Amino acid sequence: MASIRDVLNRIDVDLSGPNGSIISVNKELFGFHQSRVPADPEGFETKVSLLEKIRSLQGKHIHLNILRVGHDQYSELDENRLDFAIYRAHEIYAQKNLGIGRVLHFNMNREKFKDYERLGYPTDNEASKRRSKKRAKEKSHELSRKVAIDNDGIDMFVVLKIYGYLGRSPICGPDEYQKEAHGKYGAKKAVIAGFIDRADHTSGKRKKSDLGFARTFSHELGHYLGLHHTCVADNTIFFNHPYNPTTLSPCTAEDRDNLMSQTGPAWEARDSIILTDKQGKKIRKHGIVKNGIPK
Repeated sequence: MASIRDVLNRIDVDLSGPNGSIISVNKELFGFHQSRVPADPEGFETKVSLLEKIRSLQGKHIHLNILRVGHDQYSELDENRLDFAIYRAHEIYAQKNLGIGRVLHFNMNREKFKDYERLGYPTDNEASKRRSKKRAKEKSHELSRKVAIDNDGIDMFVVLKIYGYLGRSPICGPDEYQKEAHGKYGAKKAVIAGFIDRADHTSGKRKKSDLGFARTFSHELGHYLGLHHTCVADNTIFFNHPYNPTTLSPCTAEDRDNLMSQTGPAWEARDSIILTDKQGKKIRKHGIVKNGIPK
């Protein structure tokens, strides 16, 4: 089996810095910013397998760039929340044989990005809520245009707060056919992967919010990879969605169990993470997906 250093070199992890001789498997290989396996909010055991990780890289996989807006305001619990979302993404996409490869973290300069730490604004007035939601949408588009990481990973912004949304993503990010027109990595579009400041730190709300953030993170990534909602807020879905959507049909239990159900009708944040074989086939065909590294 290849050495850890060889594997990291094959997925273009930069080991040239002053600490390049010291490799943290949890950070460099699995992408956990705190260099440890994150705790489960409900106390379940969390563990990783080096062998399974390397095997996932030998098959279809994607790379992620985590752009941390407002990072200087993260608490240790917030850091664990983000690492747990990455941990869950490994689990969720492994069910359809799509690995999470290189995960890089970027702290966004507060002087340049302070206007994007919170997208939209708090309000109790319905008309103001609509304006806030529109503003959040506009600012999320601005943010995705403001910076693009120059590599072959998917840019996933994490902000402090979004009003009116849990996250945002283009449905089907840049694909292979766009690369000729837009350069080596295509016309990069970003995912607003979610917001870190979702609830207070009391145990019950925190547990629910951690699981919700982790599901939103993988849900928005699914949109980028071309997946549409299986169930929307009023418990219906277009029968022939997303093409020529004219007939509404009630959501089935399977629709609500799916990762791509909207949060409202989803059964549980922990368990509503299923992907169908058809969805798995679709995401593995996306142009940004990498082929396996040599065995």
